[in-house]
Amino acid sequence: MMNYTDFQVDLNGGSNIPSYLTGTMINGGPSLFKIGKYSLGNYGDGFVRFNKYTVDAKNAKMLFSTKLVDDTKYYKASTKA
Repeated sequence: MMNYTDFQVDLNGGSNIPSYLTGTMINGGPSLFKIGKYSLGNYGDGFVRFNKYTVDAKNAKMLFSTKLVDDTKYYKASTKA
C-alpha cells in the first residue's frame, strides 16, 4: 500500500463544485489486514491509515494525502513477512 503526499486529483465536473466546499478533511480507519503470514480477522484491528483531502473549489482542485501509521505492531508484522 502506497503513501501519497499532496497527490492532485482531477475533479470531473469541477465547475459544479459549490464554493462553500473549500477546506481540509482528515479521516482515519483500518486499512491493512495482512502482511506476509500475519493477518487480522477483526475490522477494528486493522493497521491505521489517515487520509487528508484538501479541496479548493475556487480553482476546482483537490489534493489527496494518505499515510499508513508506522506503529510498533506494523513494524513487527512487516519484518516477519
